Amino acid sequence: LRLLGDDSEPVRSCCLRALKIMVYMFHTSEYDLMLELLEDGLECDDYRVRESTLVLIGDLLNGLAGNQGSVSYETNATSHTETRILEHLGIQRRNEVFSLLYMARSDGEQPVRQRANITWKGLVYNSSRMLKQILDTLMHALITSLSSKNRERQTAASKSLGDLVKNAAQFILPKIVPILKRGLAVDSAHESTDEAYKEGIALGLAEVLVNAHPKLLENYEKELVDCIALGICDRLLRVRNASGSALKVAVRVFGKRCVDVIVPRLVRQRHICGLQQLLQCPANVCASLILPFLMQELLVDAEELEAISLLARDINEWCHAYLHRFVPDLFTSMCAIVARKAQELAFAHKIVVDVVPQECTHLLITTCLDYVAQGSSVVADERKLVALSLLTAFVQHTRNEFGENVAQIVRGLLDLFNDANRDVQIAAWNTLNATLATQDEATLATHIDWFRQCVRQISDNYRRPRIEAFCMKAGLKPVMTMFDYGIRNGSFEQRVDAAKLMMDLIRLSSVEAVQPFLNKIAGALIRICADRFPAHVKCPLLQTLTLLIDKYGELMKGFYTPLQTTFVKAMHDASPAVRNDSSVAILALMRFSPKFDNLLRDLNNHLKKISTTTMRKESGGDAEEEEGVTLSILSTMSKVLRLRSVAPRVKAAIVNDIHATLSLSDKFRTHKDDALRFGASQCAAAVIHCMHSDEEKEQSMVSMLDVDEDDDWRSIEYDLNALAFVVGDASVYTAALHASYHNDVQRTFEAFLEAQQVLLRIAALRVGYCFVRRMANFDATQAQAMMIAVLDQHLLPLFSAKVNNNNRDIVVSSAEFLLDCMYQEEEEEENEQDEKVDEQQQQKRTINPIWRTLEIQQVVVPYLIENHCNNIEQQMMRKCIVALFGIDQRQDMSESLKSYHTFIQHCNQKNVVKELAAIVEALKQS
Repeated sequence: LRLLGDDSEPVRSCCLRALKIMVYMFHTSEYDLMLELLEDGLECDDYRVRESTLVLIGDLLNGLAGNQGSVSYETNATSHTETRILEHLGIQRRNEVFSLLYMARSDGEQPVRQRANITWKGLVYNSSRMLKQILDTLMHALITSLSSKNRERQTAASKSLGDLVKNAAQFILPKIVPILKRGLAVDSAHESTDEAYKEGIALGLAEVLVNAHPKLLENYEKELVDCIALGICDRLLRVRNASGSALKVAVRVFGKRCVDVIVPRLVRQRHICGLQQLLQCPANVCASLILPFLMQELLVDAEELEAISLLARDINEWCHAYLHRFVPDLFTSMCAIVARKAQELAFAHKIVVDVVPQECTHLLITTCLDYVAQGSSVVADERKLVALSLLTAFVQHTRNEFGENVAQIVRGLLDLFNDANRDVQIAAWNTLNATLATQDEATLATHIDWFRQCVRQISDNYRRPRIEAFCMKAGLKPVMTMFDYGIRNGSFEQRVDAAKLMMDLIRLSSVEAVQPFLNKIAGALIRICADRFPAHVKCPLLQTLTLLIDKYGELMKGFYTPLQTTFVKAMHDASPAVRNDSSVAILALMRFSPKFDNLLRDLNNHLKKISTTTMRKESGGDAEEEEGVTLSILSTMSKVLRLRSVAPRVKAAIVNDIHATLSLSDKFRTHKDDALRFGASQCAAAVIHCMHSDEEKEQSMVSMLDVDEDDDWRSIEYDLNALAFVVGDASVYTAALHASYHNDVQRTFEAFLEAQQVLLRIAALRVGYCFVRRMANFDATQAQAMMIAVLDQHLLPLFSAKVNNNNRDIVVSSAEFLLDCMYQEEEEEENEQDEKVDEQQQQKRTINPIWRTLEIQQVVVPYLIENHCNNIEQQMMRKCIVALFGIDQRQDMSESLKSYHTFIQHCNQKNVVKELAAIVEALKQS
């Protein structure tokens, strides 16, 4: 038989002739043995062997029938032929042989099919009758071949069964359906040989459904559906797979009726393997019939999250194209179930991770965020907690890419950081932490600006004092990676955004949130601030450090030295903005650091270089930069010296050294830059403020009263400004000094109120108003007459355009000095960083009652009204009037107009009354 497939044609021909001779000689005596060998030839992979084997089988059976020669086209079978063959072979053997012949008619090779048809025709007299007789055996052979691992044999058996059903369904179905059902009902738990057999039955079932006419199948619908259900519920995977193929065909034939029978049975039994097989049905069937039923039965009615979790991966694999229809309902149902049954949470986590495909990622995230964003009256807090837990599990374990949704997640979660329920806040914090932890550092840096916008929005543009979830212990943990990478390795814009974000979070959080990361935050800011970066990068860094010191300076003792070094270095920056921010930062640091002596020494050393070297004569950027640095140092030094925590403790040697720097050289007194001279005069007054003995203070002040009118006007202006700041300092210009030197002070400033230089007149005005302010804080009874005399005869006339020669600078300065003069002297807070008090701070300060007296008002108001009528700085005039009468626009003005009404009753100047009434009416309207 092996030689029948030889590559050489002569060998094949010789072998066939030899086998024919053997058949001829032994067909009557050894036919059983020969048939057994020839049947093996029909299973050979080589089609030439199968073809020759059919020729030999035909010769053998034809000889048993009593005929001569081989079976050919001309050979016609008779009933006598069938009878003689049956007599020799018996029923069982005859059935086996003719079953193989029938199956060979559907072979994959055309020559084999042709030879099988010739043999069948020559040996079978009545084909239909023969099929009925061999049906059971034929079905067994077909099923065995269908379960074969040989693909050609399986294909041939499939075609043969299809041909059988197609041509004789009305006879075949009554017998084949019970055979199929019995075969699938066999318990193969202990018989491994039955596995392939049951698989073949399931494949045969599919062929029956494909080839039989639908109307014929209607009579056997129940039996066929039962067969499919048995196969799908089988314990063997290969049987379930084959039954799944049959189910796909059955759905096309029987439609929804098939699903309605099989699916409930599997659901009731919780047969997960069978349900997994069902999900492999065509998309339209699964989407419209199977999956909705599963969701309704398992999720809504039974609340079986465990069953769905076991099906999760299969649902994702086979149903991903239409899962978008079910994701929202699935998510909300899971939240409701887990809120009632907390033990189901693990199953819900598995479902949300395994079920959701990539294309539904955005839908799931949107559904979750919309769900938790609803009010507690719509969605209970318990369900929100479950939803946030599911989102956390999803972002931690999903294989889907959700980088494009990070910004959306951040926004939605931050909205919950101020939720009324503390547990919801914590859950949202945990979800945010998990989400940001999944992203790489470079990606996180791109979200810094968006994160800051979200923080600003949820804090109501910083009107809220805090964001609750950021106030928990280690509350800044979610943003630390984002901040650290952005501040160290980001672009300029990302560094700026990172610093501003941290500034916002420090302002809106608590010490518990910041303290675990304080060293990391401060270290990163100091390192970057010390490098060479543009001003627009350094300023936010300095501002963040300042805020950090303001709130947590006591916890930053280890950073005092590097902070001071960094700030002093920044004081020499070319940018005025950087210098200003570093000055503010130094003042904040000095409230906590005990190393102010070192700071003052470093700043004074720079001033020494300026005072002992020739000023640069070249014009341009370098000279302007040097002057700007010097001015910043002078301003910073004067503010540091006036700090309550510094002034009493600064060493006398440091004070004397600074005093010597400012007094031994005329560089600062006669400098051409007005701002620098003014800063130096402030610093000189601050040095006197820090002197330890009253004698030194008195001596220094007396030296300022000795002003030589023949000196350079810049030197005079310097002395007057320094005198003004000394007179305005309550710790220096005491009641005792006032009693001894008030006449000298008055003569000094009066001498320069009519000077030609505008700045001299303004400096004299500053001294005069500081002098009036100090008088008001001594004995008010005795001081009132002197105040009125000084104001009316010397200071207030400069409000008039005739006296000040229409100089608006003098008017503005006079108004500012007057406003500052009205307020009671209070100890300034250490954190006051700007000599200009903003409007909100101004409203908190109280007016000295002496200014509310009718006598003072009758002197001051006419000058203010005159300028207001002449359209000279009307806004400043109104501000002075409001302060003078104590008019409070924040509440009912009728309570704060008593002083105004008293003045109106006693005022004899009609134009003043009329204009003042118009101003008050305008204030009421606004």
